[in-house]
Amino acid sequence: MGGRSRIGCVLMVAIVGVIGVVAPGGAVDKKVKVKVKEFSAGVVPGPFGITTGPDGNLWYTEYGDTAGGIGRITPKGEVTEFSAGLTAEVQPGGITTGPDGNLWFAENNERRIGRITPDGVISEFSPTTEGNSYPSDTDLGITAGPDGNLWYNAGGPIGRSTPDGVITEFDVGHNLLWGIPAAGPDGNLWIMGIGPNAIVRITPAGETTEFSAGLTVDTYASGLTAGPDGNLWFTEYNGQRIGRITPAGVITEFSAGLTGTPQGITAGPDGNLWFTEYNDNSSGPGVAAPATPGPIGRITPAGKATEFSAGIAADAHPAGITVGCDGNLWFSEYDDETEAGVSQIGRITPKGKVTEFSAGITGAPSGITAGPDGNLWFTETQNGQIGRIDPGPSAKPRGKHGPTLPPACPGAPKS
Repeated sequence: MGGRSRIGCVLMVAIVGVIGVVAPGGAVDKKVKVKVKEFSAGVVPGPFGITTGPDGNLWYTEYGDTAGGIGRITPKGEVTEFSAGLTAEVQPGGITTGPDGNLWFAENNERRIGRITPDGVISEFSPTTEGNSYPSDTDLGITAGPDGNLWYNAGGPIGRSTPDGVITEFDVGHNLLWGIPAAGPDGNLWIMGIGPNAIVRITPAGETTEFSAGLTVDTYASGLTAGPDGNLWFTEYNGQRIGRITPAGVITEFSAGLTGTPQGITAGPDGNLWFTEYNDNSSGPGVAAPATPGPIGRITPAGKATEFSAGIAADAHPAGITVGCDGNLWFSEYDDETEAGVSQIGRITPKGKVTEFSAGITGAPSGITAGPDGNLWFTETQNGQIGRIDPGPSAKPRGKHGPTLPPACPGAPKS
């Protein structure tokens, strides 16, 4: 096991904020408290992707650190960093738990992916064939596939790695792949292509099919996720649309009721899809309205969209979104056009009530995920901190009529 001069537990420095729930009108509900802590001791600058590991800890990559590294933080906030075995200056990005009980990550600007065991042993793997592919720096995405392998966006091709690190890359015949591969309900992998627009399906054997009929040109399909209806759903951030594609490749776009720039999307606890809108483009596609908040959107499997903006600050730019263990949706608010960005995390209930939290948050949040302790965890890339939010009591799954919670949540079914 190797580390960057800090192995085991380190002293924890926490900034604590206890926040009352702020209603859309600004009133404080004193009955509900949300606790925020930030951890910086032992965290090297540039934490980026974050996920729950198989060992009950949170694992994150250090994309902004020129030396590169992988970090582990316990639910109590004890940090350990690992770099032994990792090529210098690779800038790890996306990270996910593999089917083998290890963590896997993508390496920017290198034709490699990495694996780290829960004990901190790092191995790197490269394709055996020549080429100029690399894990895509658009999302630095890697995901566990339905076939027991790891799949990643290699820019032009898509890569597959066995748990033993044997890599095969498949040319999908597209100029550029965008985003992180998503596991579909049909047992295949799906990913977006741009230049021209297309949705690409890849079988576990590497057979690819492109679908573009019904997809508007130059709208840039972005986030992609499996929906509760057995289809896949995606955002089109340059076209003010949400798209749906069936496993057979039939694409339908929905634009009614949308005014912003859709970005992140996730299946909600209520059987609908929820998405962030980074900017409000009420003036038209591609025309961002300054100081106008990007709303949070909800779309039903039938395609009816509703936006919620009450309670969202004027300078907020919602980005990542995830389901919390409390049965609500949580989103990060990030502005990459300013040095400091906004420093808030937002919560929206399935009924559409928005609350923003800023007390105790000193950096611009980026990645966000539900943790095994029932809390929300997020990275602050610009100022080198990991944040934790205690949302209050966790929801209890109640069969098909209860909320659908992430597998990491206490009491939730494990995927």
